Amino acid sequence: LTVGAQSVEDTTLSYLAPTIGGVLPASPATSAVALTINGNNFGTTEQSVRVDSNVCTPSSWTQTQIICQPGPSVAGGTSTVQVVVGGQEASTTFAWAAPSISQVSPTSMSTRGGQTLTITGANFGNGARTTVEVGGRLCSSQSPASSNSQNAIVCVAPEGAAPGQAQVRVTVGASSTTSSAFSYAPPVVTDISP
Repeated sequence: LTVGAQSVEDTTLSYLAPTIGGVLPASPATSAVALTINGNNFGTTEQSVRVDSNVCTPSSWTQTQIICQPGPSVAGGTSTVQVVVGGQEASTTFAWAAPSISQVSPTSMSTRGGQTLTITGANFGNGARTTVEVGGRLCSSQSPASSNSQNAIVCVAPEGAAPGQAQVRVTVGASSTTSSAFSYAPPVVTDISP
């Protein structure tokens, strides 16, 4: 502020912190999706937006809306989106779409288990919040973990408790889906002695 030849500098001015009103689309798919973050006080230049601490790459940034691409590292379940503007932060949580199973291969195996099981579908996440069960028993992850994706999981089937149908369950965070397309084979007698 300058009056005549005298001036004074006021350093108390600051901008309001950013606020987030919501994230769209509601329950987005975990792959190939752009997130729209609506709110206020985002500024006019790109700063920092993250989903679960991973960079969400902006394609558009205005005072009231950010559109960004979260990339392939989405964990699924419930995530936190964080916007930082001028050192001030706003965050909120949102839920990804629930997982779904379209196919289980093979559809049958011996009750001994131990064979590779491939589950295809959608919204499986990056594995951080994902578990797979077959007949209520854990289907252990294949190594390397990179063999899994948002649309496919490869795991080693556990031993079956009994022949017959065994439900396959994929759980991501608090959401789960099941398939009845898998079963353990009936016993086979190869020899009787004496």
